[in-house]
Amino acid sequence: MPCRLSGTKNHHFAKLRFHDFQRMMLVLGSVLSLFSIVAPNMQMLDTSSSWLPVAAALIMLAGILRCVDAYAATSKPMLLVNIQGSMIDLVCGFIILTSVGETMLTFSLLATAYLLIQDLFRIIVTFLLERPNAKSARIGGAVSVLMGLMAWMNWPFSDLWFLSFALSAEVAIRGWALMHYGNAIHKQVMMTK
Repeated sequence: MPCRLSGTKNHHFAKLRFHDFQRMMLVLGSVLSLFSIVAPNMQMLDTSSSWLPVAAALIMLAGILRCVDAYAATSKPMLLVNIQGSMIDLVCGFIILTSVGETMLTFSLLATAYLLIQDLFRIIVTFLLERPNAKSARIGGAVSVLMGLMAWMNWPFSDLWFLSFALSAEVAIRGWALMHYGNAIHKQVMMTK
């Protein structure tokens, strides 16, 4: 039986296996992070774009899943949080995917902006909305903000593989934080029964 998230309607979307989505994000992000390190000079779409197109597709998938969460939300704050995060994911993922072949500076600035905006937003939301087990989201957000700052300063690497790694690691970290969030909600539900 899937756990029902607090603040969601009883739609068929809310009945989906939320833990499966979390694990999928964690596994796909981790695997792509590993590929970015092991095979950094991957040729995709006739350019040396590393794993950026795949990372962009994962980010867009996360945005679609957040749209589903927004649809299932009953409270306006959760609707707005999920829609705003979803739009950031979808727009940045689409721009990265369609800009393969551009200069390194373009990707560096876009990845930096994405990591900083999305994860600062996530950290702020954990303070504004009382979410169970917000510590994992704050830690994950802080790590992603740090990777965004590293990409912005071109430290320690200024290659496309590092941007692919940072974006993929962000997806994995988000999946990890969502797993902790889902487990905390599941424990709350079990305690109320």
